[in-house]
Amino acid sequence: MTKKKQIEYWLLTYGNFIFECCTALIKDPKNTHWVFQIIFKNLSLKSKKIKQFPTERSWVIKILWDQLHNFLSQNHIHSLKKPTLNPQARLQHFDFYFQNLSPEDQMLLLLKQKYQIPFFEIAFALHLPESSLKFQYQQALKMLELWIWA
Repeated sequence: MTKKKQIEYWLLTYGNFIFECCTALIKDPKNTHWVFQIIFKNLSLKSKKIKQFPTERSWVIKILWDQLHNFLSQNHIHSLKKPTLNPQARLQHFDFYFQNLSPEDQMLLLLKQKYQIPFFEIAFALHLPESSLKFQYQQALKMLELWIWA
């Protein structure tokens, strides 16, 4: 398969998934587009490493994670202020609380909650023990719960 055909295949197969992850975690459309392009550039540059992963999707998740983590780590602003709203009103501002999680926690919750990607696949892509990933997931949920319902 030529590089062009391969990129077209990845775009058709994973384009929406990658773009939705980018837009969910990066609120600036200009930066979303930029990171999206970098991810696809890396997909084409690192296509030989796909054989190291059990599934094509886990390989895509690895590249997605690396690029989003890199961008978010450099641009993440932790701005949580003491909540003054009641818990029901705070729940309506879920995005605000979600954006205050670490980039890793945001990505993990997005992959697990929205896309129902199994822990074993995420763990393999990130080279982490599955038990550590499950613990991180539970901690992220607890943090949101504390911020919203406390």
